[in-house]
Amino acid sequence: MAHIQRIGTTCRLASKIVIAIFVCGVVVATLGCTDGGNDNVNADSAISARQCHMTAAAQRLDLHINCFWYRGGKTAQFLMPVSVISRPQSVGKTALLYIPGGPGNGLQSSAPSLSYWLDWYSESGVESDLVIFNPRGVPGSRPYWYCDEYERLSLSLLSENLTFENELEQAFNALKVCFSQYSLRLPATQQALAGGQENLQSFSSLNNAKDVLGILDSLGYRRAHLWGVSYGSRVALKAAQLKSELTAGVQITSLVLDSPYPFEQGRQSAWVQTQIGALALHRQWYSRLGLGSREEFDLLWEIVFKAMRANGGESGIQPDPLSIKLVIDNYYHNTIPEVGLERLPIFQNRTIPVVLNDHRLQSLLVYVLYDPNLLLHFYRALEEVRTLVQEQQNVQQTTVDGTLRQEGNQLKELQWVTESFISSSFSPNFSSLVFFATECNDNKRESDTQFQQAINANPSWTNELSASRLYDICSTALFKATKGIGEQAKLTIPSLILVGEMDPVTPVSWATALHNQAGARRGEEGGEEQHRSALIVVPNASHSVMYSGACSPQLISAWELATEPVPLNLLSSLGKTLPKGIDGYSTHERISFDRHFYETYCKDMMWR
Repeated sequence: MAHIQRIGTTCRLASKIVIAIFVCGVVVATLGCTDGGNDNVNADSAISARQCHMTAAAQRLDLHINCFWYRGGKTAQFLMPVSVISRPQSVGKTALLYIPGGPGNGLQSSAPSLSYWLDWYSESGVESDLVIFNPRGVPGSRPYWYCDEYERLSLSLLSENLTFENELEQAFNALKVCFSQYSLRLPATQQALAGGQENLQSFSSLNNAKDVLGILDSLGYRRAHLWGVSYGSRVALKAAQLKSELTAGVQITSLVLDSPYPFEQGRQSAWVQTQIGALALHRQWYSRLGLGSREEFDLLWEIVFKAMRANGGESGIQPDPLSIKLVIDNYYHNTIPEVGLERLPIFQNRTIPVVLNDHRLQSLLVYVLYDPNLLLHFYRALEEVRTLVQEQQNVQQTTVDGTLRQEGNQLKELQWVTESFISSSFSPNFSSLVFFATECNDNKRESDTQFQQAINANPSWTNELSASRLYDICSTALFKATKGIGEQAKLTIPSLILVGEMDPVTPVSWATALHNQAGARRGEEGGEEQHRSALIVVPNASHSVMYSGACSPQLISAWELATEPVPLNLLSSLGKTLPKGIDGYSTHERISFDRHFYETYCKDMMWR
């Protein structure tokens, strides 16, 4: 299954199972990079060399790799691993820096991750050095943020049949404690330097963007392409905005924005649109895969959803809820290193009891859209449940506690998909507390009027929207001083925008709006102005189109060639005079941003 890059656009609810996002969050100051060891960090320098144990793997591909620690933050309390992959002929002036999704995705510089990037770089033909970094506060960085109380509660809630509101309430209370205790868990010296309230504000797209620019400057690069995926695109946009206000340091040559997450998105009430959009996408997939009409999917979903409804209301769960109990294997059991990460409670359980009710099924509905390879399994799972419901309606037979009876391998597809879902939700590479803190600091609170407008527009979701408003962790005093990410500036540098036609969380409409906001660039020799960005909508692709393989690695190489400055001595030999950029290079782009040219590197994912 393709790696899933998640963003906060699903919503900022406190329950991670409800919204199908990764969650973790205690400060573990001793955890290092999984591929590193105990490197000596130079306290007087922003950048320090470290071991990465990938030299032999790089040499087999005729590549070089160097690894570093970057020290960032106002008080330099965050250590972030950085890896640089280059070709033997590299002169180290231009970088392609990859910014991961999330917020909260970690272990970017782990050995498995670097193995992937070595292969990708070898195949891509990219000439710029590839820079991979691990954001602040996530697993693999020092310190990383993990809250044991919240993890254990989230795991225990899986075995209970709770209403949407009850699940949010319990998770909200645990999460609030974790945030309140964050400053107390920092080492005393760092706490004295940072100051309690400031600690939570350390996690934001603004600070991540500052880290990106700091890494590039510390490594001595003069030019850089920023490649942001999902949430990482927001960081890339913010870094470009910051850089437009500065003249010194690295120059940002271009942006590659895969499944972009613009500044104006991320409203708390918008998660309802994600749920509604997910149903619309499933109707299309069900029909495209030849399984039936869109109306037939609606009927299938209605039967299964009603069977799993938790029957919540003013009195809460009724005594005979129709839900399905599963016991799934723990994918990560006994596979996690014995340093630091073994504290995650899910790794201590060989099997995990799960009650799959209506609102958890709704989360599963969104989750499977991230990877089209899961869709057939999901639709078979729905058919399994429908068959089970019909059989038990015929014989009027339920178990003692009223749940649907699962006999033998009757629900094997549902069990398999749910197992993937739960393992993903508790992934060891993700910090939920970094996710929540970043989303809260980035996105301003909606007014009561705005929220009521969302309820009026979606009356069938009134209970869910009201509960999410009541238990919004971002509305607490911990984030009262949040100013938000600010207004998004118009794109003024070349930008390649990629989006999957079937993306459930960063839809085509977002990418199109961003593309339309981009400025134009002057054509050659007085010609017409041309659009400064190229937008590619990849058919049948979902979220994170490059990482999922919907576009060839050579796409980035073609874009790099189009946007790299041209040496002035070459232009002189051709008898052309163009504006001078830096280091004897022109800022003129070599070839047109014709989207049809770039579409040749992307393919229809339907029949892969």
